[in-house]
Amino acid sequence: MKTKLSLPMAAVVVAIASVYAPADAYTYSVASTTTWSNSCDCHASPLTYTSNQADNFDAWMAINGHWRMRKFANWIWASDYIEDTKGGMDDSHTDDSDIVVYSGHGWAGANRWGQTFYTPLCFKGSYGSCWADSEDMVFGEVGGPDVSLAPHYAFVYEPAAGVVAKKIVETLPAVTAPDALALIRNDERAEENRKASIRSRAAPPDERWDRVP
Repeated sequence: MKTKLSLPMAAVVVAIASVYAPADAYTYSVASTTTWSNSCDCHASPLTYTSNQADNFDAWMAINGHWRMRKFANWIWASDYIEDTKGGMDDSHTDDSDIVVYSGHGWAGANRWGQTFYTPLCFKGSYGSCWADSEDMVFGEVGGPDVSLAPHYAFVYEPAAGVVAKKIVETLPAVTAPDALALIRNDERAEENRKASIRSRAAPPDERWDRVP
């Protein structure tokens, strides 16, 4: 894949997944902001449920065998999410994670390329602003001129009460630019082909489970 998803969920949860993660388990980092104190570089109205979103995501990932690298709350630097070649410090804070999630405020605004995503963090750190801009995020050091972040909306469907089942997450592109949508669709087809190739190589069921004693 040459695009990476950034997923705003409820308040704002930004999740950017590296496509080079192992198929069986991912590394992840999670952070949230409920309040921006007077000492913060950015200020915003408080939120009541972002920490719960982060905790729920963390618990769900851990239960399913994924590995947490770090977890932060409130005192968060914008530079943690910004590419180190653009003044950030992602090489020491997020590049080691396949999935990076942040829950807080955010805004998906237009820019000269189409659309980007901004979120206010507490401190700017080494970055020029406390507002982190997805245009300056390149996680996992798999970036380049043909790699971009694609803002998406995410819809999470929970199992009914008392039903043991997986959650279903559907994503919808938040961009309308034809070139960006074409890249996303190409990535979706490549991912479908990758999964089909894996399924085609799967071994048949073990016959001993079909035998009657």
